[in-house]
Amino acid sequence: PPAALDQRPGEPSPSRLGQQHEPASPQCELAQVDLIKEPGFVTLGMEVNQLDSALLRVEGIDEHGLVWHHNTRQDSDAKRVLLGDRIVQVNGVQKDAVGMLNECKVQQRLRLTVARAPAPAAEGEEAPAVAPP
Repeated sequence: PPAALDQRPGEPSPSRLGQQHEPASPQCELAQVDLIKEPGFVTLGMEVNQLDSALLRVEGIDEHGLVWHHNTRQDSDAKRVLLGDRIVQVNGVQKDAVGMLNECKVQQRLRLTVARAPAPAAEGEEAPAVAPP
């Protein structure tokens, strides 16, 4: 089951609202997201699932949590944490899901590196055609 980084007792499960990305293709985009824990936010408000010993997958974002608040202030998805993102590094800790979870719980400043599927082409744009050999 997903690990709630910070779900408080008695609160509903984190919201599943947000943009969902498809499972990663071999060509993933990496994005870096900087979070600073702010007064009034006891938790990150993010539910993750440990995919293996090296990766965490974002399964839910609580609409009252710090991550949701951070996302609403960003002008592009490149600076947001999105559902389906795979967290591959936190504050330099990588290939250690337990260590990354610990960083998220104890540090005030977080630099997350996330892997996600490339964004689909914008409406009206066609994917580049591949000419036959």
